[in-house]
Amino acid sequence: QVPKVVTGDDFVEDEPTGSFGATPRWRDEGERHVETDFDDLLDDAPRLGALGGSDPRSGYDDDDDDYFFDSESDRDPIEAFAPDDDVSALSEPRAPRRTRSRPRMTAVDGGSGDGEEHPPDSGGVGGDRNLVTAVGVGVALVAVGLLCFKLGGLATTALACVVVGVAAYEYFGTLEGRSFQPAGLLGMVATVGLMIATYTSGLNAYPIVLPLTVALGLLWYLFVQPGEGSVRNLGVTLLGVMWIGFLGSFATLLLGLGKVGEDAGASSNIGIGVLIAAVVVAVSHDVGAYFIGRYFGHTPLSAASPNKTLEGTAGGVGVAIVVTVVVVGIFGIAPIGGDFFRVVVFALLCALVAPIGDLCESFVKRDLGIKDFGTILPGHGGVLDRFDALLFVLPTAYFVTILFGTWTGG
Repeated sequence: QVPKVVTGDDFVEDEPTGSFGATPRWRDEGERHVETDFDDLLDDAPRLGALGGSDPRSGYDDDDDDYFFDSESDRDPIEAFAPDDDVSALSEPRAPRRTRSRPRMTAVDGGSGDGEEHPPDSGGVGGDRNLVTAVGVGVALVAVGLLCFKLGGLATTALACVVVGVAAYEYFGTLEGRSFQPAGLLGMVATVGLMIATYTSGLNAYPIVLPLTVALGLLWYLFVQPGEGSVRNLGVTLLGVMWIGFLGSFATLLLGLGKVGEDAGASSNIGIGVLIAAVVVAVSHDVGAYFIGRYFGHTPLSAASPNKTLEGTAGGVGVAIVVTVVVVGIFGIAPIGGDFFRVVVFALLCALVAPIGDLCESFVKRDLGIKDFGTILPGHGGVLDRFDALLFVLPTAYFVTILFGTWTGG
């Protein structure tokens, strides 16, 4: 019950004593009165604010940018309380606010890494490469490869181990710079171990090395490098072993299978011939995709690599098929070059998977926010950047030779 003070004429004499008639008194709880609110306490002055009966928003334009209570306004609420440097700004109209969208990172295969979108210009190497430098480095790589092929299986195996080992080193080193903590030492040992084991033991190496790598990886993050993020760090470690080590080990697997029938001649290992054919496919694909995509490419191929085009990729596949058929077929590089039909099938199947290897590396680089995995090869980036397509061509070459019965005398 709200007490009410009554004074003056509002008081009704209900007590025998009249001396208190002009004095205020409290209404008792049991009394009844027709007035139940505070209306009699209000005078005739205008009612403002919450006491007014109208909508406080009335009279204001909802579209006014300066109206603080406008729910659709895009102003920052904190900004409304910021003091103005110039008092005269209160009477001047404000310029419309401009919003700036955050640039999307495109520092991937061929991108400039400056956060800006670049038009697609190739199906392979980025358009900002130094072409003269890239050609010079490419010629040097071909010369080293031909020398090792000429020296025989052991020299070629050593070259393959170095190439794959450096690619793995680039991969694990890049992860360490991108907030990951891979088991780099374990990954390197497993990768190079796969290369050597497949050369000496063939397919028997896989069921030994791969499970052992998984077990050691679990123990690594349990005892050597425990802590938060161990699962994802183990995951990227195993990804590197499988992507670079497992796929790359098909090079030494081919060389190991070829050494079984190797005679006294240094270059009689037929695995070298298959490896040469695979390299021809990968290199011709990259070169064809680059030039055709650069001058004729207009249709983006994939969001994983905005600089790659459908025209460049298709051109790369076509060039790879033609060049492989001509080089391997005309020069009769054994064991593929002796049969025209086999050369065509080999070139077709291997050329189709070459762009897949390129795209897979591009999406990994895009996710990591990098342009290249390394800088050891000027004009090309890193070793992994240069041999990404070959990592997918090598297993395909092996399975095609199995289809042909190459290793069984078929």
